[in-house]
Amino acid sequence: MKISPALAWSFFFSILYISLFILVGMAASAMTSRPAVALVILLVFWVLAVVAAPGVSRLLSEQMVEIPKQQWVSEEQGRVYVEIWNSYPPIIGRFTGDPFEPHMPMRAEANQRICEAQQRVRDGASAARVQQVLLAQGISWISPYGLLSDSLQMSCGTGIHGFNLLRDNAERYRRILHDFVVERDRQDSTSAHLVYGNRDYEYRTFSTKEVPLVAVPRSSAMWSAAGLVDRRETPWWQMIWLLLYNLTAGLVSFTALMRYDPR
Repeated sequence: MKISPALAWSFFFSILYISLFILVGMAASAMTSRPAVALVILLVFWVLAVVAAPGVSRLLSEQMVEIPKQQWVSEEQGRVYVEIWNSYPPIIGRFTGDPFEPHMPMRAEANQRICEAQQRVRDGASAARVQQVLLAQGISWISPYGLLSDSLQMSCGTGIHGFNLLRDNAERYRRILHDFVVERDRQDSTSAHLVYGNRDYEYRTFSTKEVPLVAVPRSSAMWSAAGLVDRRETPWWQMIWLLLYNLTAGLVSFTALMRYDPR
């Protein structure tokens, strides 16, 4: 039976996490002869490590990285639209349905620039959200729970790491489909060869000939060839930090046991 790397890493990090709490428990028990005091120490450690640290890291990241509001994104997209559109002659606003009119290449260029500029605005807002989450996870590394959570997400390809993987793959696949449409359009001699933007009502500017569904790049082989594969990351730094936490807890518990007085 073959064990997946994600499962192996999950098991390994779980062992490190459990061993850390065992070592902390041994240290707390050795530092005091009263079980109630040791229990209070462990409760405080658990609250700080599992509840307080992740919550504080999220609050700090929200203060350090500002996420643009949706209203600002919409207004900025409208601003770049007006700015780019007004930089061209007024004739580009005319669309009679004839894609071979002399001004149509200029209109296509304007629409293409608008779409790219608006996409940059959306990408900037999305990048700010990702940066905030990554910063919160980085701060939460002061907690063993934060390390465990981040390492499991990275090794399993979930959470913010899975989102980044999905976003990168979606962008690659979007470019693959765009290049496919451009190539199909080039093969149509009756087309105006003005593939651009997302203006559905101007479909007559590019080829509308039917394309067999099997010809569309969507097979697993094409995804793999384009780099659209599952690239889970190995959480080496998280492993190092958890090992250091275990080493520190082990040294503290060993020192406490050496000084332990059973009386």
